Amino acid sequence: MRLKSRGSLFRLALKRRGYQVSRYFRVFFVEAGAGTIYVDGKEYALVPGNCVAVEPGELHEVVNTGTSELILTYFGLRVEKSAG
Repeated sequence: MRLKSRGSLFRLALKRRGYQVSRYFRVFFVEAGAGTIYVDGKEYALVPGNCVAVEPGELHEVVNTGTSELILTYFGLRVEKSAG
């Protein structure tokens, strides 16, 4: 198994919401604020210092539940199976 980076690290100030499905593993790290991430119908708290991984194909939504911006750093990883 080989991991490939999808790109750069992104820092987000979340203001909108909406469900997403990705072809990549996504890793979210909470820098500031408060929120909730829903992954395939399960609810997880987002507070500073928390890290959440979402697998490819999982339906997920991030919601800002605080009174200030929810600041996340996230990156995506694509996993390829080795030929041998």
